[in-house]
Amino acid sequence: MAADCHTHRVSGGRELVSASDLAAPLTSLEFHPWYVAENFTQLPASFLENAPFAAALGECGIDHLRGASAAVQMRAFESVAEAAEKLKKPLVIHSVRGDNEIFAVLKNFSGKVLFHGFCHSVRRLDMLLEKGFFVSLAPYAWRKKELADRLKSDDFCRIGFETDDTNFLIDAVVADAARELDLPDLEARSCAVLTEFLEK
Repeated sequence: MAADCHTHRVSGGRELVSASDLAAPLTSLEFHPWYVAENFTQLPASFLENAPFAAALGECGIDHLRGASAAVQMRAFESVAEAAEKLKKPLVIHSVRGDNEIFAVLKNFSGKVLFHGFCHSVRRLDMLLEKGFFVSLAPYAWRKKELADRLKSDDFCRIGFETDDTNFLIDAVVADAARELDLPDLEARSCAVLTEFLEK
C-alpha cells in the first residue's frame, strides 16, 4: 500500500489527512490560508486544543491568488508555525506565489516542513530539497517530461505523493508513476518518505 503525504479524505490507508479536526489517525491539523478571516488575530481555541494530538500542523501558508490579504495570511501562518515549533510538530505548507515570505518565517524553524501539491519546475524542486524540505507531488505531476526526467534520477529522498482533494487513489497514482518512471519499489519509497516526515 502506497502512502499519501497529503489528502483531505480518510480512506483507511496510509495517509496524512489535512482536516480542521482530528479526523484520522494521522491528521494534519489545517489552518488553510483560503479560509483565514480578514480580522484574524489569533488561532482558535479548538485549534490549540487539538494541535498537541495531531501528527502535523497545516495545511497552512500563503496564497496570493485567493483568500484574505497577504498580511493577514502571514500573521495566521506565523501563528501556526509558532505552535508547531512549540509542540515540535512538522508543518504542511500551501504556497501559491508565497515562497519567499514562507522561507522568511521558516528561517528559524527547527522542525520538518513539507511543501504540498508540487507540480512546478525542476529548479523549484531542487531549491526546496536543498533547503531540507520535503515535497509532495500533486497527482500525476510526474507526467511533466522535465520533472519525470529529474525523478528518474532521484532516490526519492524527501519526495512523496499525494491525492489532495481529488478522487484519485494513491495506490493507482504511485503504481502509474512506478511504471512510467521504471521505479518498481516506489510504493515502499512513498511509505518511507511519509514515515521520515512524521518521525520525531
